[in-house]
Amino acid sequence: MKKVRSFVSGLLFLLIGVVIVVFVLNLFVKQQPQPKPQSEKVEEKQAIHLVAIGDSLTKGVGDSQRNGGYVSRIRSKLTTLDTVKNVTTENFGVPGERSDEILDRIKTDSEIKKEVTAADMVILTAGGNDIVQTIKKEKLSISEKSFDHALEAYRENLKEMLQQISVYNPKAHIYVYGLYNPYAAYFPDLKEMQTLLIEWNTSTETIIKHQPLATFLPIDIIFNGTDRLNNQSTTTDADDAETVVENPYLYEEDLFHPNDAGYEKMAEVLFQAIQKNE
Repeated sequence: MKKVRSFVSGLLFLLIGVVIVVFVLNLFVKQQPQPKPQSEKVEEKQAIHLVAIGDSLTKGVGDSQRNGGYVSRIRSKLTTLDTVKNVTTENFGVPGERSDEILDRIKTDSEIKKEVTAADMVILTAGGNDIVQTIKKEKLSISEKSFDHALEAYRENLKEMLQQISVYNPKAHIYVYGLYNPYAAYFPDLKEMQTLLIEWNTSTETIIKHQPLATFLPIDIIFNGTDRLNNQSTTTDADDAETVVENPYLYEEDLFHPNDAGYEKMAEVLFQAIQKNE
Protein backbone atom coordinates (compact mmCIF):
# COMPACT_ATOMS: atom_id res chain seq x y z
CA MET A 1 0.00 0.00 0.00
CA LYS A 2 2.82 2.33 0.87
CA LYS A 3 4.49 1.51 -2.44
CA VAL A 4 1.32 2.50 -4.33
CA ARG A 5 1.08 5.79 -2.43
CA SER A 6 4.74 6.45 -3.12
CA PHE A 7 4.26 5.75 -6.81
CA VAL A 8 1.22 8.03 -7.04
CA SER A 9 3.03 10.79 -5.16
CA GLY A 10 6.01 10.52 -7.52
CA LEU A 11 3.78 10.58 -10.58
CA LEU A 12 1.91 13.61 -9.24
CA PHE A 13 5.20 15.37 -8.54
CA LEU A 14 6.39 14.60 -12.06
CA LEU A 15 3.19 15.98 -13.62
CA ILE A 16 3.46 19.15 -11.56
CA GLY A 17 7.06 19.55 -12.70
CA VAL A 18 6.06 19.12 -16.36
CA VAL A 19 3.31 21.73 -16.01
CA ILE A 20 5.75 24.17 -14.43
CA VAL A 21 8.33 23.62 -17.18
CA VAL A 22 5.71 24.08 -19.93
CA PHE A 23 4.44 27.24 -18.24
CA VAL A 24 7.94 28.71 -17.96
CA LEU A 25 8.78 27.88 -21.58
CA ASN A 26 5.51 29.33 -22.83
CA LEU A 27 6.14 32.52 -20.84
CA PHE A 28 9.66 32.78 -22.27
CA VAL A 29 8.44 32.40 -25.85
CA LYS A 30 5.79 35.11 -25.37
CA GLN A 31 8.41 37.54 -24.13
CA GLN A 32 10.51 37.11 -27.26
CA PRO A 33 10.01 39.80 -29.97
CA GLN A 34 7.69 38.43 -32.62
CA PRO A 35 8.01 39.41 -36.28
CA LYS A 36 5.29 41.84 -37.30
CA PRO A 37 2.79 40.39 -39.76
CA GLN A 38 2.97 41.96 -43.20
CA SER A 39 -0.35 43.71 -43.59
CA GLU A 40 0.44 44.79 -47.13
CA LYS A 41 2.60 43.21 -49.75
CA VAL A 42 5.21 45.65 -51.05
CA GLU A 43 4.14 46.66 -54.55
CA GLU A 44 6.79 46.15 -57.18
CA LYS A 45 7.64 49.13 -59.32
CA GLN A 46 6.59 48.75 -62.92
CA ALA A 47 8.24 49.68 -66.18
CA ILE A 48 5.92 51.54 -68.55
CA HIS A 49 6.16 51.48 -72.33
CA LEU A 50 4.15 54.26 -73.99
CA VAL A 51 3.52 54.51 -77.73
CA ALA A 52 2.21 57.73 -79.29
CA ILE A 53 0.70 57.72 -82.80
CA GLY A 54 -0.81 60.59 -84.73
CA ASP A 55 -0.29 63.89 -86.47
CA SER A 56 1.67 67.08 -85.68
CA LEU A 57 0.31 67.22 -82.11
CA THR A 58 2.00 63.90 -81.41
CA LYS A 59 5.14 64.90 -83.27
CA GLY A 60 5.32 68.02 -81.12
CA VAL A 61 5.26 70.85 -83.66
CA GLY A 62 5.54 74.08 -81.67
CA ASP A 63 7.67 72.55 -78.91
CA SER A 64 10.63 74.91 -78.50
CA GLN A 65 12.74 72.03 -77.18
CA ARG A 66 11.84 69.89 -80.20
CA ASN A 67 11.48 67.03 -77.79
CA GLY A 68 8.17 65.48 -78.74
CA GLY A 69 5.59 67.85 -77.26
CA TYR A 70 3.34 66.09 -74.76
CA VAL A 71 5.21 62.77 -75.16
CA SER A 72 8.41 63.87 -73.43
CA ARG A 73 6.40 65.69 -70.77
CA ILE A 74 4.19 62.72 -69.88
CA ARG A 75 7.32 60.60 -69.59
CA SER A 76 8.76 63.03 -67.03
CA LYS A 77 5.50 63.12 -65.07
CA LEU A 78 5.13 59.33 -64.93
CA THR A 79 8.67 58.85 -63.63
CA THR A 80 7.74 60.88 -60.53
CA LEU A 81 5.29 58.19 -59.39
CA ASP A 82 6.50 55.87 -56.61
CA THR A 83 5.03 52.85 -58.41
CA VAL A 84 6.96 53.47 -61.64
CA LYS A 85 10.48 52.14 -62.21
CA ASN A 86 11.09 53.66 -65.62
CA VAL A 87 9.24 54.92 -68.71
CA THR A 88 10.13 54.34 -72.35
CA THR A 89 8.35 56.05 -75.22
CA GLU A 90 8.04 55.75 -78.98
CA ASN A 91 6.76 58.68 -81.02
CA PHE A 92 5.08 57.92 -84.36
CA GLY A 93 3.74 61.40 -85.05
CA VAL A 94 3.73 62.67 -88.64
CA PRO A 95 2.70 66.31 -89.27
CA GLY A 96 -0.09 66.86 -91.79
CA GLU A 97 -1.55 63.36 -91.76
CA ARG A 98 -5.30 62.81 -91.93
CA SER A 99 -7.03 60.07 -89.97
CA ASP A 100 -7.04 57.70 -92.99
CA GLU A 101 -3.26 58.11 -93.37
CA ILE A 102 -2.68 57.45 -89.69
CA LEU A 103 -4.88 54.36 -89.93
CA ASP A 104 -2.89 53.13 -92.92
CA ARG A 105 0.37 53.42 -90.98
CA ILE A 106 -1.09 51.54 -88.02
CA LYS A 107 -2.16 48.71 -90.32
CA THR A 108 0.99 48.49 -92.46
CA ASP A 109 3.98 49.82 -90.49
CA SER A 110 5.80 46.85 -88.94
CA GLU A 111 7.61 49.06 -86.42
CA ILE A 112 4.32 50.46 -85.13
CA LYS A 113 2.91 46.95 -84.83
CA LYS A 114 5.97 45.80 -82.88
CA GLU A 115 5.89 48.73 -80.46
CA VAL A 116 2.12 48.62 -79.92
CA THR A 117 2.32 44.90 -79.20
CA ALA A 118 4.77 45.65 -76.38
CA ALA A 119 3.01 48.80 -75.13
CA ASP A 120 1.27 49.38 -71.82
CA MET A 121 -0.58 52.37 -73.25
CA VAL A 122 -1.13 53.91 -76.67
CA ILE A 123 -1.88 57.61 -77.24
CA LEU A 124 -3.66 58.92 -80.36
CA THR A 125 -4.12 62.34 -81.96
CA ALA A 126 -6.12 62.45 -85.18
CA GLY A 127 -8.80 64.41 -87.02
CA GLY A 128 -7.42 67.93 -87.13
CA ASN A 129 -6.05 67.58 -90.64
CA ASP A 130 -9.33 66.08 -91.85
CA ILE A 131 -10.96 69.41 -91.01
CA VAL A 132 -8.11 71.48 -92.44
CA GLN A 133 -8.22 69.57 -95.73
CA THR A 134 -11.97 70.12 -96.02
CA ILE A 135 -11.54 73.86 -95.46
CA LYS A 136 -8.84 74.02 -98.15
CA LYS A 137 -10.93 71.99 -100.58
CA GLU A 138 -14.22 73.83 -100.16
CA LYS A 139 -12.76 77.33 -99.68
CA LEU A 140 -15.41 80.02 -100.23
CA SER A 141 -18.19 77.50 -100.83
CA ILE A 142 -17.70 75.88 -97.45
CA SER A 143 -20.71 75.26 -95.20
CA GLU A 144 -21.62 73.07 -92.24
CA LYS A 145 -22.64 70.29 -94.64
CA SER A 146 -19.17 70.39 -96.19
CA PHE A 147 -17.87 68.52 -93.16
CA ASP A 148 -20.49 65.75 -93.10
CA HIS A 149 -18.50 63.39 -95.31
CA ALA A 150 -15.21 64.17 -93.55
CA LEU A 151 -16.74 63.53 -90.13
CA GLU A 152 -18.28 60.23 -91.19
CA ALA A 153 -14.97 59.09 -92.70
CA TYR A 154 -13.15 60.13 -89.52
CA ARG A 155 -15.56 58.11 -87.37
CA GLU A 156 -14.91 54.96 -89.39
CA ASN A 157 -11.15 55.55 -89.40
CA LEU A 158 -11.06 56.02 -85.64
CA LYS A 159 -13.06 52.84 -85.06
CA GLU A 160 -10.61 50.90 -87.23
CA MET A 161 -7.61 52.42 -85.42
CA LEU A 162 -8.96 51.30 -82.06
CA GLN A 163 -9.83 47.84 -83.36
CA GLN A 164 -6.41 47.35 -84.97
CA ILE A 165 -4.54 48.49 -81.86
CA SER A 166 -6.66 46.10 -79.77
CA VAL A 167 -5.81 43.25 -82.14
CA TYR A 168 -2.11 43.96 -81.69
CA ASN A 169 -2.43 44.36 -77.94
CA PRO A 170 -5.78 43.74 -76.18
CA LYS A 171 -4.29 44.72 -72.79
CA ALA A 172 -2.96 48.17 -73.72
CA HIS A 173 -4.99 51.16 -72.56
CA ILE A 174 -5.73 53.60 -75.40
CA TYR A 175 -5.97 57.35 -74.80
CA VAL A 176 -7.43 59.56 -77.54
CA TYR A 177 -7.07 63.35 -77.51
CA GLY A 178 -9.99 65.45 -78.67
CA LEU A 179 -9.62 68.49 -80.93
CA TYR A 180 -9.47 72.17 -80.00
CA ASN A 181 -10.34 75.42 -81.74
CA PRO A 182 -7.17 77.53 -82.12
CA TYR A 183 -9.18 80.41 -83.57
CA ALA A 184 -11.49 80.93 -80.60
CA ALA A 185 -9.39 83.73 -79.10
CA TYR A 186 -8.77 85.50 -82.39
CA PHE A 187 -12.16 85.06 -84.08
CA PRO A 188 -14.74 84.79 -81.26
CA ASP A 189 -17.58 85.49 -83.69
CA LEU A 190 -16.76 82.42 -85.77
CA LYS A 191 -19.35 80.25 -84.05
CA GLU A 192 -19.52 77.66 -86.82
CA MET A 193 -16.01 76.42 -86.07
CA GLN A 194 -16.77 75.89 -82.40
CA THR A 195 -20.02 74.10 -83.26
CA LEU A 196 -18.08 71.83 -85.62
CA LEU A 197 -15.47 71.04 -82.97
CA ILE A 198 -18.16 70.17 -80.43
CA GLU A 199 -19.78 67.74 -82.88
CA TRP A 200 -16.41 66.24 -83.77
CA ASN A 201 -15.40 65.72 -80.14
CA THR A 202 -18.80 64.33 -79.23
CA SER A 203 -18.43 61.74 -81.98
CA THR A 204 -14.98 60.79 -80.74
CA GLU A 205 -16.13 60.47 -77.14
CA THR A 206 -19.11 58.32 -78.14
CA ILE A 207 -16.86 55.90 -80.04
CA ILE A 208 -14.41 55.75 -77.13
CA LYS A 209 -17.18 54.85 -74.66
CA HIS A 210 -17.91 51.67 -76.61
CA GLN A 211 -14.26 50.62 -76.68
CA PRO A 212 -12.85 48.60 -73.77
CA LEU A 213 -9.71 50.08 -72.21
CA ALA A 214 -10.03 53.45 -73.94
CA THR A 215 -10.24 56.99 -72.57
CA PHE A 216 -11.20 60.27 -74.23
CA LEU A 217 -9.00 63.27 -73.39
CA PRO A 218 -10.82 66.61 -73.82
CA ILE A 219 -8.45 69.54 -74.38
CA ASP A 220 -10.72 72.11 -76.04
CA ILE A 221 -11.19 74.01 -72.77
CA ILE A 222 -7.42 74.49 -72.47
CA PHE A 223 -7.20 76.53 -75.64
CA ASN A 224 -10.51 78.36 -75.78
CA GLY A 225 -12.46 77.77 -72.57
CA THR A 226 -12.35 78.83 -68.94
CA ASP A 227 -8.74 77.82 -68.47
CA ARG A 228 -7.61 79.97 -71.40
CA LEU A 229 -9.66 82.98 -70.31
CA ASN A 230 -8.19 82.89 -66.84
CA ASN A 231 -4.67 82.97 -68.28
CA GLN A 232 -5.30 85.19 -71.31
CA SER A 233 -3.06 88.19 -71.79
CA THR A 234 -3.65 91.22 -74.00
CA THR A 235 -1.43 93.82 -75.60
CA THR A 236 -2.24 97.17 -77.17
CA ASP A 237 -0.88 98.24 -80.54
CA ALA A 238 0.29 101.85 -80.13
CA ASP A 239 -0.45 102.73 -83.77
CA ASP A 240 -4.12 101.81 -83.87
CA ALA A 241 -4.80 101.40 -80.14
CA GLU A 242 -6.48 98.05 -80.80
CA THR A 243 -6.37 95.30 -78.23
CA VAL A 244 -4.61 92.20 -79.52
CA VAL A 245 -5.57 88.91 -77.88
CA GLU A 246 -2.75 86.53 -77.08
CA ASN A 247 -3.41 82.87 -76.41
CA PRO A 248 -0.76 81.72 -73.89
CA TYR A 249 -0.94 78.11 -75.08
CA LEU A 250 -0.42 78.51 -78.84
CA TYR A 251 2.81 78.49 -80.82
CA GLU A 252 3.31 82.12 -81.90
CA GLU A 253 4.83 81.13 -85.25
CA ASP A 254 1.55 79.71 -86.57
CA LEU A 255 -1.05 80.36 -83.83
CA PHE A 256 -2.31 76.84 -84.48
CA HIS A 257 -0.13 74.29 -82.70
CA PRO A 258 0.45 74.25 -78.94
CA ASN A 259 3.56 75.89 -77.51
CA ASP A 260 5.52 74.58 -74.52
CA ALA A 261 2.79 75.66 -72.10
CA GLY A 262 0.12 74.08 -74.31
CA TYR A 263 1.91 70.75 -74.47
CA GLU A 264 2.43 70.86 -70.72
CA LYS A 265 -1.33 71.24 -70.31
CA MET A 266 -1.96 68.33 -72.69
CA ALA A 267 0.46 66.15 -70.74
CA GLU A 268 -1.25 67.07 -67.48
CA VAL A 269 -4.66 66.00 -68.84
CA LEU A 270 -3.15 62.66 -69.89
CA PHE A 271 -1.32 62.27 -66.58
CA GLN A 272 -4.52 62.75 -64.57
CA ALA A 273 -6.36 60.22 -66.75
CA ILE A 274 -3.59 57.62 -66.34
CA GLN A 275 -3.59 58.03 -62.56
CA LYS A 276 -7.37 57.64 -62.50
CA ASN A 277 -7.18 54.40 -64.48
CA GLU A 278 -4.44 52.83 -62.38
